[in-house]
Amino acid sequence: MAIAGDASANGRNPSADRAAPAAAAANMLSGLRTAWPSLGVMLGLSCILLIWTGLYYALLAERAQAIAAASQNTANLARAFEESTLRSLKAIDQSLLYIRQAYRQDPAGFDMVAWARDTQSLTDMTFQISRIDRNGILASSNFAPNGSGIDLSDREHFRVQRDSAVDELFISKPVTGRASNKPSIQLTRKIFTADGVFDGVVVVSLDPLYLSRFYHSIDIGLDGLIALVGTDGIIRAAALGAGNGGMAVGTSIARDSLLAAFAHERAGTLLTSSSLDGIRRVESFRGVRGFPLFVSVGIAEAEILAVHEANRRSDMMLAALLTVLLLAVMTLVVRRQTDLKRARAALRDSQEQYADKSRLLEATLEAMSQGIVMVDAQHRPQVFNQRALELLALLPLDMKNGGSAPFEIDDPLGDFDTLLASAEPDRIRPNPVVLPLREIVSERRLNNGMLLEVRTRVLADGGRLQTYTDITARAAAEEMLGAAAGLDYLTGLSNRNGFGPKLEAALLAAQRTGQPLSVLCLDLDYFKNVNDTLGHEAGDTLLKLVARRMRDVLRDTDVVARLGGDEFALVLNGRSRNAVEHAARMLLDSLALPYLVNGELVRIGASIGVAFYPTDGATVELLLRNADTALYEAKSVGRNAWRAYASEDGLRERHRAQMELDLREAVETQQFTLAYQPICDTQTGQPVAFEALLRWNHKQRGPTSPAEFIPVAEQTGLIVPLGRWVIETACAEAATWARPMHVAVNLSPSWFRGTDLLAHLAEVLRRTGLAPERLDLEVTEGVLLEKSDHVISIMQSLRGMGVRMVLDDFGSAHSSLSYLRNFPFDQVKIDRSFMRALNSDRQARALVEAMLAMARALGLEVVAEGVETQEQLAMLRHMKCGNVQGFLLGRPQTAEITRQGLWASGGQDLEAQDGLIG
Repeated sequence: MAIAGDASANGRNPSADRAAPAAAAANMLSGLRTAWPSLGVMLGLSCILLIWTGLYYALLAERAQAIAAASQNTANLARAFEESTLRSLKAIDQSLLYIRQAYRQDPAGFDMVAWARDTQSLTDMTFQISRIDRNGILASSNFAPNGSGIDLSDREHFRVQRDSAVDELFISKPVTGRASNKPSIQLTRKIFTADGVFDGVVVVSLDPLYLSRFYHSIDIGLDGLIALVGTDGIIRAAALGAGNGGMAVGTSIARDSLLAAFAHERAGTLLTSSSLDGIRRVESFRGVRGFPLFVSVGIAEAEILAVHEANRRSDMMLAALLTVLLLAVMTLVVRRQTDLKRARAALRDSQEQYADKSRLLEATLEAMSQGIVMVDAQHRPQVFNQRALELLALLPLDMKNGGSAPFEIDDPLGDFDTLLASAEPDRIRPNPVVLPLREIVSERRLNNGMLLEVRTRVLADGGRLQTYTDITARAAAEEMLGAAAGLDYLTGLSNRNGFGPKLEAALLAAQRTGQPLSVLCLDLDYFKNVNDTLGHEAGDTLLKLVARRMRDVLRDTDVVARLGGDEFALVLNGRSRNAVEHAARMLLDSLALPYLVNGELVRIGASIGVAFYPTDGATVELLLRNADTALYEAKSVGRNAWRAYASEDGLRERHRAQMELDLREAVETQQFTLAYQPICDTQTGQPVAFEALLRWNHKQRGPTSPAEFIPVAEQTGLIVPLGRWVIETACAEAATWARPMHVAVNLSPSWFRGTDLLAHLAEVLRRTGLAPERLDLEVTEGVLLEKSDHVISIMQSLRGMGVRMVLDDFGSAHSSLSYLRNFPFDQVKIDRSFMRALNSDRQARALVEAMLAMARALGLEVVAEGVETQEQLAMLRHMKCGNVQGFLLGRPQTAEITRQGLWASGGQDLEAQDGLIG
């Protein structure tokens, strides 16, 4: 760079040149101040308009959102009530078919009272089971075993069955029974003689209050409405929020828009006024599959919009307050107009002071630590300070030409516009910073080692302004900050680059002092689920919380590093083996506690592998490899665990590899068998279903526990072909049983990741001939941690086929009540861990009672697993738990023994000499 002239030598006065732009700026400022009052008023009015317009649309959106939320809520409740009603009706219809079959087999010996007593599943729903003969006379009932001679031939439920050629369930309008003298809904089936001639009907009297009581257990508000309605418009059962549901039973809603809407579609939601009480409600309706009924759930519009109305009033008050404030501000703006006129006069008087300010500007330029040079479009110097001369004098400059040559700007290419595209690497930073006003930053190293930062900006007239800053000290500081490259930017822990040197230093210290040292590899369990469901930002927040907890648990002398993703490595210095084991357990306990991430409660766990110096390795590479091997074992035995490296010639690795080879051979040659363990009725001890359990008798090792080979099958993908074999074998076996009992099969989470489960299951049921409703598919929460929408879709399709879904091991690990609300289950199995403490632990009893109450409220069946003592069974009977499973009631038996027992029972209940299955 060279300077070939002095500004004063050309007769130019820098102060005078600066005065002209300053005067122009003052004139522009004066114009803006003159226009400001009118602009301020317009802006204020615009703000008022925006406030009220925004409030109007916000309130509209809030109201729509409240209605939409209520619609979703009523739709969910309608779906649940439809499922509950469907189960009840199917149970009654099944009982009618059983009673009809029993009567046809032995008309003379048929005992209606005994059948009514044995049909215990209907006692909560009904109060009378009766038979009407072909002439319409009440032949027998649980109230009158030998009949009462009451003529029922005029009753609709008898006439429809007598006159109809179709054999199907009939559901009557609510009537008052002539034998029971109670209001009831009559459900009837035809009775035929042996040669197919109509021989009367069998009737179950359903108590409408049973359905109403169930509806009253749901909070629908003071003016809510829940109803079971026939397609004829007659209400079979109802519940009003005020408790007057019984008054609505038998009432017709034929003129309501709800019935008209149901005639067009099977399910929907609408805002309508009820003819029962004239209240406007958001009502959702759903047809009961297979029956001429539909359910309706409604919440009063006034209750839905109560919060909205309160918000509307407060928002309008706030908007009014803002409007008043803005009007006050505009008044002040107008009043200021006069003051501004006086200010313009004062501004003219201040022009005389401008020269003094120019001199002050010159003094400021000279006092700056930066050098400044401004040139015009011909590169002639216009403004510069002494600091610029001092800095540029260190370069080969010529300042003695009297301005005969232009100032050579610091532009190595001579073309500022192309500087970014082709700047010289040794003159310009690899990634120059471009500022909004076409500014570029470059650096220049001087011969004496000083480093200058050069900022160049193109001016509007084609000139340029450059500043020169000595950044030698700053550059040295940046080099010192290079050490920060060894830190993880997210957690503040050491990263992989920083961890290696720290581990090497710790290992050298341990070798020198003989102090113990251990290396831990730690992976987070279920972290991927957080990223998939809540997003990567939530995952980053979770990693920060994990790092903080690890630092809180460990000592300051320990090293914690994040190697990447959810992988961490730790170095514990000077701790004994027992102390390291204690630290590992503390880490697991701390990391397993819930986290609050962006308002969501998140649970994860961790798996830890530990390697000790020098027994497990004396080098960095060997310690890390062995700790990683131990981590692999911790994951294989179940998550949220830690394992120390076992150095006996890699025994565990070889054992697992051999297990995988043997398992592949066993799957290919079908070396597996199924055992069947009964699920029994709690009160009678009689079996109601059998669970198929996988067994493997290894040719060398003998019987091998599923807990040992199932994890290997999951990890290798062998669980899919193995699961196919289990389902096919269990269905084929159950199809041969003398009694049509349910068979339960466990499903792996891997099945829900593929797309062939539904097709395969449908083919198996078709080929084996097993009725879908006899198959129970058990899943654990591992399935529910997968993508929820996909899993729910598959489970709903399975239930649509008729298959029942069962939640296994409920109450263990991370079980969540939301599973029962979000996933379509028919049954839950309480984990066996609760049985061991049932009689001794008050908290365990309270939890079991709570789970039973919740399941009953949701209409779910319950099975208690792991029942092994009479005391446990007695407690569960007292709690009214429906079914139980355990060694007390029956151990797993081979398929042949199970089949022979069922055939030997002659279609009766299978039982041992003591009344239980042995």
